[in-house]
Amino acid sequence: MELKTKPTDIKNYWHNRQHHDLYKLTVSIARAMFPDAKSIIDVGCYVSPLILQFDWITKKVATDKQTSLAKNWEGVPGVEFIAGDAFELNFSEPFSLVLSNQTI
Repeated sequence: MELKTKPTDIKNYWHNRQHHDLYKLTVSIARAMFPDAKSIIDVGCYVSPLILQFDWITKKVATDKQTSLAKNWEGVPGVEFIAGDAFELNFSEPFSLVLSNQTI
């Protein structure tokens, strides 16, 4: 499933790069190193569909400071979007895997 591309995705930046080799490598490494991961958080997710490729992980959380991005994640099955600064958010449990791809 793809995320809904919104005007905030300048020139479809993520949409046009979702099949880039960097993302394939990221998923392959994570699958090899963390096959038993139960949860993942994508910090600074923007509108990247990368988290959807971690299909062996049951709990998926996407977070970004841009609260306006919440509508991009509505209806995406298996992914909870939480707006806010990941360093300031409180989660009840630690995540097995933290993804922060191309986040400055």
